[in-house]
Formats: sequence, structure tokens, C-alpha cells
Amino acid sequence: MNDNRRKQVKIIIKKIEDIINETETIHDDENEYLENIPENLQSSGRYETAENACDILEEAASDLQEVIDKLNDIL
Repeated sequence: MNDNRRKQVKIIIKKIEDIINETETIHDDENEYLENIPENLQSSGRYETAENACDILEEAASDLQEVIDKLNDIL
């Protein structure tokens, strides 16, 4: 791989890192919302939706990190 393509891959990695950070921020906000739902509403649909969103956001960040790891393998 030449230097130009390496630079392009590094730019992509940086963009993905930024997306991971944004995803983690949204996850943190949603998790805070989840933790502040009153106990009597923790079996509600809103709680389940928030909990599911947290799980998906966490999984998405992890999947994106795997992409970065694979891209770093070619550098």
C-alpha cells in the first residue's frame, strides 16, 4: 500500500473514531435517562425502548472499533 492510500485509511480511521465518540455520547445520555426512570415505570415500554437503545448503541460502538482494528491491520 502506498503512502497516499495509507493516509486515506488513516483519515477513515479518524472519522470512525469520531463516530464512535458520538455514539458513546448518545449512549451515555440514553443510559442516564434510563437510570432516572422511576422504579414503578421500569417495566414500561419506554424503559424497554431505552434499554434496547443502550444495548444497540454499545454494540454499534464495539462493531466500529472492530472496523478500526481491521483497518489498522493493513497499515
